[in-house]
Amino acid sequence: TRYREAEPGMVGSIVMVGMLIVFVSLVVVAFLISLFKHFHIFEKKRTVKTEMGKVSSYGDMSGKAVAAVITAVFLYEEEVDTENRLLLTWKRVSARRWKTGDEMPNALHFAARRGR
Repeated sequence: TRYREAEPGMVGSIVMVGMLIVFVSLVVVAFLISLFKHFHIFEKKRTVKTEMGKVSSYGDMSGKAVAAVITAVFLYEEEVDTENRLLLTWKRVSARRWKTGDEMPNALHFAARRGR
C-alpha cells in the first residue's frame, strides 16, 4: 500500500528526470555542432599546382556566384527539356505528296547527304 500511495509522485519524478536527460543531451549536441566551424578537417586545399603554375582560390564563393551557377544549370536543363520535347513533336504537313516532298525531315536529311 505504501507503493500505491507514492506511485503518482514516482511517475512524475521519472518523467521529469527523463525530460531533463533529453534536454541536457540536446544542449550538449548543439554545443558540439557549434564547435564544428572551428575544426578544419574537411576543408580542401585552396592552392593547386597546374602546368601553368599555382592556382589559388580566395575564400568561398559569393552569393552572386552561387546564384549564377544555379541559374546556368537551370537554363541548361530547360534547354535540354525543350529540345527533347521538340523531338517528340511533329509538324502536321499537307497530305499532297508533290508539295510535302521538300518539307519532310527525311527529305532534308537525304538532301544534305546528297549535297543539295
